[in-house]
Amino acid sequence: MNIDGFSIVTITKRKNCISRLIKNFLGQVIPNKELIVVINNDSISIKDFYLYTNLYNNIQVYKLSQNISLGMCLNYACSKSKYNIICKFDDDDYYSPYYLKEAESKFLNYDCDIVGKLKAYVYLSMYNMLLLKVNKVENDYVTTVLGSTICFKKSILDDVKFKDVNCLEDKYFNSDCLKLGYKIYSSSRYNHIIYKHKDPNEHTFASNIPFLIKTSKIIESNVSFYDCFKIVDENKKMS
Repeated sequence: MNIDGFSIVTITKRKNCISRLIKNFLGQVIPNKELIVVINNDSISIKDFYLYTNLYNNIQVYKLSQNISLGMCLNYACSKSKYNIICKFDDDDYYSPYYLKEAESKFLNYDCDIVGKLKAYVYLSMYNMLLLKVNKVENDYVTTVLGSTICFKKSILDDVKFKDVNCLEDKYFNSDCLKLGYKIYSSSRYNHIIYKHKDPNEHTFASNIPFLIKTSKIIESNVSFYDCFKIVDENKKMS
């Protein structure tokens, strides 16, 4: 397929994650890219983003009422996209500069409509711990991928939209696509780290942290989130 660029969509309720989101976006080595942010919190001013929108013409910011669901916010953001691949970024995760480049290679080399990750690194801020989800598929076809890693062909939206829900919208999207015959591919564990806040209320879906630790491999303890970037990059070089 011909990829003309990547439209990154992010829905945010957190003012303190703006700089991380912008850094993740600007660092991507893909030249043709845009960032579409939808603020879904009435207490956050769109003016907080003016510093970035005034400096970069490929960053768009919109604001919708916090009464509008996450799924509907995603559909709105997608409607503003101009490129033929849409990629969902969470505002608090880490995406390496080669994150979109890896996704691009999967679209170009495999017969797939959605690319994402199942095997993933997770950072637990309450324990300063880096984990790796085990017993998860990577570099193969799957039936679902993690919501913070979904990249998909824009043409899918002719058949499937995100549901009007605040939780599990990614799982419904994957399932609806699968039912229509769209193919989902799980890329490698690298180039991404999921960030888990100390406060579970910071997440739309509360994880079972003890179960997550029990079913994962501990990569590093007593480590800062930012130091994890180098650890994951070094593991990638050794693989």
